[in-house]
Amino acid sequence: MNYLQSNLKFLIDRESMTENALANETGMDQSQINRIIAGKNREPRDRTIQPLADRFHLSVRELKYVDLSVDSLEAKPEIARAEHAVRIYAAAEIPSAGAAKLNPLADVGYQDVSAAWLASATDAAPSMVRIAYQHDDSMQGEIEKGDLVFIDTSVKKVLAEGIYAFTYFGMPHIKRGLIVGKDSLRFTGTRSFNSIPVEGAELDGLEIIGKVFATLSPRRF
Repeated sequence: MNYLQSNLKFLIDRESMTENALANETGMDQSQINRIIAGKNREPRDRTIQPLADRFHLSVRELKYVDLSVDSLEAKPEIARAEHAVRIYAAAEIPSAGAAKLNPLADVGYQDVSAAWLASATDAAPSMVRIAYQHDDSMQGEIEKGDLVFIDTSVKKVLAEGIYAFTYFGMPHIKRGLIVGKDSLRFTGTRSFNSIPVEGAELDGLEIIGKVFATLSPRRF
């Protein structure tokens, strides 16, 4: 079962509607909808499923590539109508090439999210928020490779323990950062060998992109 197939099943069940009712609301043939849900048409064209995306206030990419049933509304951006959405752009410092193999959304370069969700998740102004995709498995178990992360770029220093997006001598990372002592920081993954101590003159090579305040995990096939 792929994302599109399971998402349609989930959305229809959630709204207690029938395939026939959905067909009437979207102007599609019921047979088209049934073939998608039954897995007989696994790769319909985007323009074919656009009416389905519109009906549920989703983008075609969300309908195809994000598992809408996995996370609770508190843990993921609420799907919003276009007039209530905020477009968040990717952080230029973190390449998406590695993540794109696991998350097709990584090639898009932006993510539209609910303005209400964003306001509830961070005090940062929308213009200060960026997205990135975890490009390695250094945070495996907490943030998986390919996961979407939301970053408050108004944070430019490690002032408290948390997960930070940063570059270290030009290399991008998303890791947990903490203060070890005066002029001494440590960034760690979920495995000890992923630790990066940064102290003294090495701080000159550190650039904090921002602090991660939310993550969104796509379901793998």
